[in-house]
Amino acid sequence: MREFHVYFYSQSPKYDGYDDILRMLNLIKYPAIHTHNLVFCDMKIITKYGYRLFIHPQIGEPFEITLGKCANTNREIKPETNLLKLLLSGEFNTDECKVVEEVF
Repeated sequence: MREFHVYFYSQSPKYDGYDDILRMLNLIKYPAIHTHNLVFCDMKIITKYGYRLFIHPQIGEPFEITLGKCANTNREIKPETNLLKLLLSGEFNTDECKVVEEVF
């Protein structure tokens, strides 16, 4: 299965260009994509493109976003969920995990 990794810290992923990532999603079907580009914190990565979506928070271990029951939250994740909004608002933060340290 293909993997899509989004980093919320200063790791140096290979890909950040919006057009490059879209090309990889639509044409090439890369086995693993690593990026800081938060635009791609979207359920379409799972539902449309068939990737597993991993979040690398600022503090704590990476976790996977899944449909239905999901790590670090009691909320049910649905295809229409605004994932970026939940991530930035601290929905997935726990004592051991902070996706973002400051709310924007």
